[in-house]
Amino acid sequence: LEFRRVLFRSKPNAKMSLKVVGEKLQELMGKPVTFLSDCSGAEVEAACADPAPGSIILLENLRWNVAEEGKGIDHAEGCPGAKCEAKGFTCGKLKASAEDTAAFRTSLAKLGDVYVNDAFGTAHRAHSSMVAMKGLMPCVAGLLVSKELEAFSEVLDASKVQRPLTAIVGGAKISDKILVIENLIDQADKLILCGGMAYTFLKVGYGMEIGKSLFDKNGAELVPKLLEKAKAKGVEIVLPKDWLCGQEFKNDQPTQTVTQEQGIPADWEGMDCGPESMKLFRETVMSSKTVVWNGPAGVFEFDNFSKGTKSLLEAVAELTQSGGKGIIGGGDSATAAAKWNMEDKVTFVSTGGGASLELLEADRAGVSGGESSRQRTPWPWENLCRGSVTGFFAANITRIWRRQACRKARCGSSRCSFSPARTAWTTAMAFGAEALAASSSRRLFAIVYLSKQIGRAHV
Repeated sequence: LEFRRVLFRSKPNAKMSLKVVGEKLQELMGKPVTFLSDCSGAEVEAACADPAPGSIILLENLRWNVAEEGKGIDHAEGCPGAKCEAKGFTCGKLKASAEDTAAFRTSLAKLGDVYVNDAFGTAHRAHSSMVAMKGLMPCVAGLLVSKELEAFSEVLDASKVQRPLTAIVGGAKISDKILVIENLIDQADKLILCGGMAYTFLKVGYGMEIGKSLFDKNGAELVPKLLEKAKAKGVEIVLPKDWLCGQEFKNDQPTQTVTQEQGIPADWEGMDCGPESMKLFRETVMSSKTVVWNGPAGVFEFDNFSKGTKSLLEAVAELTQSGGKGIIGGGDSATAAAKWNMEDKVTFVSTGGGASLELLEADRAGVSGGESSRQRTPWPWENLCRGSVTGFFAANITRIWRRQACRKARCGSSRCSFSPARTAWTTAMAFGAEALAASSSRRLFAIVYLSKQIGRAHV
């Protein structure tokens, strides 16, 4: 089941309707699926009030209601739904009132007896359907969420990690992944830094000329601190040593390969790592027992610059086949695995890029009066979402919180005072199978994220 991430937020668009998903779900389930044209309100509540046992009801797109995210855009007629001004459209902003949000959340809570959140890909977002059911109805985490947490416990739970542990972090900006890098320095034995962020490390830390390659000005200030911390912890930082470069951001163009000693010429930019880097990365991966990877090694969307990412993926797959563990943290890395049909060649591919990043940040905080106390405590993996033979979960309550990096400054600071960004992630409240099995008439209100990126839905 495929579903594009909604661009037309808070305004219905037929291309983003879940009706086609309902039709496919009905085909897969072999039984009728009732599709409702809305997700809240009196008519929806009436349709969900007393369904026949075994009924499946699918709601329309939640993000069409401005109260789901709290804000949205009223796109003008003909607007493609993104980069409005750049494409000549003047689109108004929408904001949900406190009253509208409360009414929306109350209506959602009337649609079932038990709330099941199996949408790991959006579980890190403070949206109404993610956080508002707490206190309004019993809430449980789904089987996919359980699998995700179990997989990442192999990296974050010291009692489960098989060492040596190598973490691979790619992507464009250091400042976007500062908390991930900091925490992985605490956790890992080796840390491969690749993709766009590597140029900033090489320029600041080693004085390399990087031409017009990506350079993260905010992240540059963090490089000395990160390198110093890694040295103090005895963690080996592995950086690329050669690059395939181009002069434009496109696939078909003249290229040249340069080394760290040569540097990247002024009018060129690094687009992918070179053959020596691929060899180095493979050796690093194969000397490990566990690898966690988030972020590509180059501009893999272009075939001519995809060899570095593919080579890294093949190394992780080879490690997995030889008995090691290869965990891919969603996002572009998961897209790469799907591109080369290698999702089943590694231990686990996460369905959530942003959600997996927040887990890898391991920024767990208790909450008092709405503010984070920022007290780090161990993940209670053993208590969360243990699937029983009946498909339900063990009797425990686990709170998972996150700190969202300052969206305004993108500072990545763990002490950021941009208070609107300090939001609770979500609360997964799991209780015994007996409570659910006691009544066959219980209505399960399930939130499932249908990801086009992964290309499948977990229902």
